[in-house]
Amino acid sequence: MAAGLPRSFMAPLILGIVFFLMTDRYWIAIGIALISATIYLPAAVFGITIIAFVTIESTEGPWRYRIIWRRILPLVVFFVLLLLLMPIVVERLQGIWTIFFEQNWSFGKILRDPNYSRVGRWALIKDFPFMGLGGLVDNYSELWILVTLTPLSAAIYILRPETYKNFPRILKLLFIVSVILYLLAWLAIFLTSSIMLYFPSRYTRLSLALALLLFVVINLGPPIRIFRTRFQKLERTPKVLTITTTVVAALTIYLLLEQYDIWSRLGANRTSLKVILIVVYAFLIGTIILISLSKDSIPEPLRVTERLAGKKEFSILVTIVLAALILIGLPPDNHGFFTIEPPTKDLMTFFQTIPKDSLTAGYPCSLDYVPIAARRQILFSCEFFPQNASDRIMDNMRAYYSNSLSEVLDFCDKYGVDYFVVVPRTFNISEDMFIYFEPYNSVLYPEVASQAGYVLGDIPQSMRVYDGEKFIVMQCDPDDIGELTNQATQIDGLGILAHDEVSSTLSQAGEVDMTVKWIADKEILADYEVCFSIKNSNGESKQKVCEPLSPDLPTSQWSIPEIRYETYKFRISPYLESGAYSILASINTRKEVDDRFGIVIGEITYSALPRTFNTSKINSKLAYDVIWGDVIALSEYDVTNSKSNTLELDVRWHALKRMGESYKTFAHLREAGTNVIAGQIDAIPRNWTYPTDWWEANEIVTDTLSIPLNDLGPGRYELWLGFYNDESGERLPLADSINPTLSTKEEAVKIYDFEQPDLGMDD
Repeated sequence: MAAGLPRSFMAPLILGIVFFLMTDRYWIAIGIALISATIYLPAAVFGITIIAFVTIESTEGPWRYRIIWRRILPLVVFFVLLLLLMPIVVERLQGIWTIFFEQNWSFGKILRDPNYSRVGRWALIKDFPFMGLGGLVDNYSELWILVTLTPLSAAIYILRPETYKNFPRILKLLFIVSVILYLLAWLAIFLTSSIMLYFPSRYTRLSLALALLLFVVINLGPPIRIFRTRFQKLERTPKVLTITTTVVAALTIYLLLEQYDIWSRLGANRTSLKVILIVVYAFLIGTIILISLSKDSIPEPLRVTERLAGKKEFSILVTIVLAALILIGLPPDNHGFFTIEPPTKDLMTFFQTIPKDSLTAGYPCSLDYVPIAARRQILFSCEFFPQNASDRIMDNMRAYYSNSLSEVLDFCDKYGVDYFVVVPRTFNISEDMFIYFEPYNSVLYPEVASQAGYVLGDIPQSMRVYDGEKFIVMQCDPDDIGELTNQATQIDGLGILAHDEVSSTLSQAGEVDMTVKWIADKEILADYEVCFSIKNSNGESKQKVCEPLSPDLPTSQWSIPEIRYETYKFRISPYLESGAYSILASINTRKEVDDRFGIVIGEITYSALPRTFNTSKINSKLAYDVIWGDVIALSEYDVTNSKSNTLELDVRWHALKRMGESYKTFAHLREAGTNVIAGQIDAIPRNWTYPTDWWEANEIVTDTLSIPLNDLGPGRYELWLGFYNDESGERLPLADSINPTLSTKEEAVKIYDFEQPDLGMDD
């Protein structure tokens, strides 16, 4: 709003300058340009450029143009008075140059700055050359005006080319100066990497629409009569062709705009606005077809200068143009200051009730109207962007998306913030979400997306001083947080305020993932753990997992009061039997376990894989020739050298005990008598689906390993078998009781050898 209010004076200032130039009152036009310099500099630059062009007019002499010296004096007076107003002007220039001006000039450097990227704070190019601060317009609502007036102007020119020739020179300058200043502003961007001439769109977003609107309002009547007359003179067949082609083309345009959701982007969701746009393009298409079918000449209408000979007539025209700008420039989705949505208006009404010296922070774009509509101070917003604000922006957005209430309160204390505004919908995180302008968005998004929870996404009712349809306001000094612990299971002032309801069906060793919302209302002296107990239907605990309650910040270091989200992940024991289980959470110190304050936070249905167990009563360790580490025995195996040029190894493993580690099986094909590995396969058992740390004691596990032989040359090969740790790579040693007649090497055992024939074909 800080920049938006001066910018809103652009239209009346430019119209005033144009009006007084057309009525030959140059001194008044100079006065308006001078006033513009103290309000909005682009308006002054625009106005004085038009005035400068007016001092030159065409002539039939050898030089073609001549200077009207009596019009030079007002320009001289302007620059003299501008020097007197320089303190005010310099103050405004400093506001621009301090933010945008680079000390080290570099050609095009600004285009590589994320601040000016497509999602930057000052996005130069969104949909070039139409959208963005470097485009012809700023937003889609302005684009709607442009794409409506442009085809209408084109149709008028096609029907009557003389309209441009007869168009007043000063109104032509409105268009010409727009383009010149637009190009100069871009030239300054490229050469100096600065916005020393302001953003290019500041010279076209209004003036182009204004020039086109004046052209349409002045010239629309006669071309419509020409269109009607030419259409009436057509034969029946050309008439039908004109109508049919125009309707089909207009419907095609409508359907394309509907399919690609262009209507909502243009802010033209109302049926009336859609009809206007389609009628305009139908008029242009019909005009083109009509001109191609009809060659009759039409008498030239009155020159526009004759129709606008009096000051009164032009004053009426200016009034009509201003009214038209207001009517067509405010589509329903483009809420300006005078069309604030009811939820925003209610929020502004609330802010008018808080102390005038209060400072407010929160979601930036929700604060745009506060300084003007409520006259209260804000830290920053999407419109109000103070100098050197990078630190406060990052701190504000990290506090806004924090998982800890104390971090929010610490932020408020650091910057002296009294109130914090929250927009609940902003916590629905998606991949293409806008957190804040670049370069902040790319830094903040990964942090926000990985957050356990957002404490401001569910502010307790007792902490809300305003609870509206779209906005919530929290006071940065919550006195009522102590009452909340009455609702929470607690120990030492610490409790669970809310948690995810875990309810799912899990397969073997499935993972539980949950978020818990903790609350603390007094100083915590101990570093607590949270323990999750898995209990069967009889209440027997079958698994217990404990971990720090707050891994990043021990509970004894929490600031009070605190509300904090934490996420916990753990795997269900692979040794559980199939059935229904409940998950109980309890708070414990690291020295003792206390289940008195445990609560049930979820119910799961567990589905375990079927197991086969060894039923013999023999001593397993003495019954096998090959054993690894006293944990895995090779019960049986069978090797098949298939015709598909693959070695198939079927094995039966015997788990002698539970294993706390996952081991991979390796099968190496070595050239006979050497350590050269010609082929190999490494895998978690059962094609990576049944790791050894899931095996139960005395379980029999069958598996098949397929080893390709395609790359082997002719010769003799040996098959060696072993295990190694999945994480460390350390091999599982062979037991001392291994059959001494077997060949062993490097914790592997040779179980098979074979001759590989020459598979090549004779020429």
